[in-house]
Amino acid sequence: AFALDDGVYRIEARLSGLALKAFDLPLCGASPDYFVSTHDQSPSDYQLFNVASIGGGAFRISVVADSRVLHADDLGTFKVSAVHSDEEDEYTHFTITTATLGGYHVSTVASGRAWELNIEGDLGTTDGAGSVFKFTSATPSPRPSGRGCFRDVAWRREDIQIIEDIEFGAAFNPATGETEVLHLDAYLPPESDDRELRPAAVLVHGGGFEGNVKNCDRQPEFAMRLVERGYVAVSIDYRQLGDYYDMGASDKAETAAVEDARAAVRFLRMVAKDYRIDPDRILMEGDSAGAITALYHGYVKDAQGEGGSGNPGYRSDVRVEIPVSGEVKQQGYCDQIHPYPANCQIDGPINHIGDFNSSEGKPALFMIHGTEDYTVPYVNGKAVYAAAQAAGIPSALVTIEGAAHVPWDEFYSNVDNMNLMMDFLYKHMGLADAECPNTNS
Repeated sequence: AFALDDGVYRIEARLSGLALKAFDLPLCGASPDYFVSTHDQSPSDYQLFNVASIGGGAFRISVVADSRVLHADDLGTFKVSAVHSDEEDEYTHFTITTATLGGYHVSTVASGRAWELNIEGDLGTTDGAGSVFKFTSATPSPRPSGRGCFRDVAWRREDIQIIEDIEFGAAFNPATGETEVLHLDAYLPPESDDRELRPAAVLVHGGGFEGNVKNCDRQPEFAMRLVERGYVAVSIDYRQLGDYYDMGASDKAETAAVEDARAAVRFLRMVAKDYRIDPDRILMEGDSAGAITALYHGYVKDAQGEGGSGNPGYRSDVRVEIPVSGEVKQQGYCDQIHPYPANCQIDGPINHIGDFNSSEGKPALFMIHGTEDYTVPYVNGKAVYAAAQAAGIPSALVTIEGAAHVPWDEFYSNVDNMNLMMDFLYKHMGLADAECPNTNS
């Protein structure tokens, strides 16, 4: 970020280039007093963006579609709902709410205005004020798409239960010299879900092993996408030791994160009866540092110890790993990535690609990576996929051309990507004989 006039900052990194102000939306995991919004709009007009640390002093800017405050002129083809605003005008203000079918829909009208769908299929306010909005194909209720159990959406997002700050373990933090208590947020199907056993996912946020928290870095969105299809998901915190260890000469930050992630997997098995979790159907997902953690957890020989972060006596293996922008080579934050990475802030001797030499006891692997990733070079992610393929590990790689680091937005923008991932999970999580989520329960 580079300072402009009047306290405005221009974000130069990767895909953004937008001028941002300190308004409207908190830095992920930071004080709620720290906000950003585009500078070229009036205060009643802001389009909101999230700022997330990706380590090494770099930040990733992403649009937060679930809570944007938009002016009527900005809506395009989205469905909208009214929301209280300090600056009511002829348009009023609206929030975009993600629908269960991957589109958008109208939720509760907080400003008191009513909505009406006219004969042309457009949506407008009944008092005539404001603009008319295009009514998209999304519906406020789940509707089967015909793909089948654990692939079709089963529940409304508003019915999903979220339990925050559940303690799942503790471990010594050498950076603070104290024991760090570890917490997770649990995302659960609606109370009406009466299945006896439900597949589960452990989600690991990114941040260069030195930033971010469990309710940031797009993990809540991924959790919702899994849970609305029938999973239980937990997003975890873990020890951030990237500043303490020299990441150019050691991977102790990575192995510490893996130990904490293993404690989370063991925790799910320990509480499986209480949460009706299927202990034989657990996956792990992570992006950036979380992706590296997932790869270490599944395949790196030096990271197969259980560690001492909690819940001994339970297994810590999973059936599938989903790394988004991950690698097992000690290289990152590069000035050049084509035709090969160069001038990287982290460029150490460690490379665990040789650990992908057998499929025995290894989880299946579903990778997502952008080709313009200067933080974790795509070539290193592709090398992991090639090694997994050569070893006979069931694996898939979604390559997103032109995308930068952690390309969730680009991934979600193509429905085929989500379908491919859910089909992969259905097969390798062994869900064909699992109890299907019942939308009528």
